Amino acid sequence: YNDMLAVIDMAHSALALAGVIVEAEPLGEDLLRKACRLAERAGADYVVTSAGEAPARRTVQRTGVLRDSVGPRVQVKACGRFRTLADVRAAASAGATRISAPFDPELARTATESFAVPGSGPSLAPVSVASVPRPRTVGSRAG
Repeated sequence: YNDMLAVIDMAHSALALAGVIVEAEPLGEDLLRKACRLAERAGADYVVTSAGEAPARRTVQRTGVLRDSVGPRVQVKACGRFRTLADVRAAASAGATRISAPFDPELARTATESFAVPGSGPSLAPVSVASVPRPRTVGSRAG
């Protein structure tokens, strides 16, 4: 907790938002909820479902648990392998205010347009959609 608090304080002193990745996969629901409460108590601005490797269905499920575990001040970022606009909408319906995934260009455009507030541009959208680079597999060989 103290390490998390220190990092969040450092981010806030630099006028930056601070998010906490709750690597949900190995945690049971009780521990996941406890981790979210600790992140909120430390002052996190948002909690993140994972580093982005989980499939969409699991990410949507975890998004709902994270949303139910924190108060309204804390945003929830869903990171996963979203393949369709229905996946993205399901994450938003589960409580995500930010969605990050390695979208293909068409899905990124469609998702961004889907959540845009007419006449306001993407910055006022109720859900922020961001495309991230696809992870690269790096291997090493013992020689």
